[in-house]
Amino acid sequence: MARNLASSFKSQPPLIVYNRTVEKSQRLLAELGASAIKVADTLDQLATECDVIFTCLANDAVVISVYNEFAKALAVRRNHIFL
Repeated sequence: MARNLASSFKSQPPLIVYNRTVEKSQRLLAELGASAIKVADTLDQLATECDVIFTCLANDAVVISVYNEFAKALAVRRNHIFL
């Protein structure tokens, strides 16, 4: 999903991406370059630096885990859209 968004929109600033498997994010960065994407190191960084967050998660347990991390990171800042 991130590859398609970054390739289609050629966004400025770069699209911020996060993957629980760091190697996948790093491969995408190598493929598309730093002008197209920026890799977030943590879910906290992703949540605080983005206004709109798209997720594609494997199962209910992962959804609960990831969104609990988002909730902790955004305890103060609440103006976000999650898809």
